[in-house]
Amino acid sequence: MKHKKLLFLILILFSFSILNAQLKQFYEKGQITIKNGEIKQGYIRNDDFKHKIDEVCFKLSLTDEKCRFYDTSEIVSFKTENGEIYDVIETSLNNNTSPITLFAKKILNGKTSLYKGLHEESIFYIISKNDKNYILQNDKFISGQTEVKRYNYAGILNLVTDNFPIKTNTTIQYKEQVFTDILSKYNTSKGDDFEIIKTKEKPVRFYILTAGIGFGNSSESEYFAQFTNRIYFPKFSKNTSLNIGLNYYNYKFVIPRAVSLGSDFEATQSLISVPFQLQHNFANKNIRPYAFIGMNISYLSVKDDEGNSIIEQRGLQSDFGLNFLFGGGIEVDLYKGLMFKGEYRYETFSHLMLFGIGYNFSK
Repeated sequence: MKHKKLLFLILILFSFSILNAQLKQFYEKGQITIKNGEIKQGYIRNDDFKHKIDEVCFKLSLTDEKCRFYDTSEIVSFKTENGEIYDVIETSLNNNTSPITLFAKKILNGKTSLYKGLHEESIFYIISKNDKNYILQNDKFISGQTEVKRYNYAGILNLVTDNFPIKTNTTIQYKEQVFTDILSKYNTSKGDDFEIIKTKEKPVRFYILTAGIGFGNSSESEYFAQFTNRIYFPKFSKNTSLNIGLNYYNYKFVIPRAVSLGSDFEATQSLISVPFQLQHNFANKNIRPYAFIGMNISYLSVKDDEGNSIIEQRGLQSDFGLNFLFGGGIEVDLYKGLMFKGEYRYETFSHLMLFGIGYNFSK
């Protein structure tokens, strides 16, 4: 049995090595503005910031099989229901030597606005004032050169804000919050209305019901049911989720009896638990190997073939209490919300290799 569990975990790690890790695609309400002024309402794929710099994935309806990609040559802006706003910005980096066109994320909206951009894996900021763009780039050391490349972001910030409220002997940190605070105060000093754009990213929830059986040797059998509320916080991680649920397991096995007391007897071990576990998906496409760890609140019952309790102290509990859990498994999407699940699990006791069919009600 131990060899089977080891082989199962090896298969999970092998699957991890051949798959890309990302939260399964989902969409949120949003709109795009075409260059001719037309506004289209629909759904925008919730990609990372760095993936929205060049293009946006847009659907008119969630029932559309595929999204349509729009780039900076087709639309002038897009925004999402959670508060994200991106505008097309044409500017030059590296002290006006490198022209660039991109979707920049708006951080502060006002007569003097602030945007965040990305180029060659480096974040930079754009101040937009009176239809002119000013670039704030951090100083950096370029490989092969002996000196640090300087872009004088503090001087540019002083210039845009008419030296307000910055003193010449003050060091300005290259931080988004610092720039936001300075430009907020500057807009206020001019009597200009402004708004700090705050993104209200909602957690993504999946409600999953799974049932199945466990496989061991000929003297063991197990069946189970799991109801799980799986919660992703995409801003924190698109691979790790919090899983809270209600589980039931019924495990039957044979216990040897002393020769003087007669033949072996069958015991039944049942567990009702409320698990709190962190699950990390090594891949989040149609095939999702994963590992998890956590704790549960549970009720454990162990009885012999005559219905007598034979429970022993386990961890922090006897029949009712707290216990640790850990394990790994793999999920495979079969059709729409229907999926196959295989899992090795230690939760209060070492379960058999569990296999079942699940349904994701959130699909």
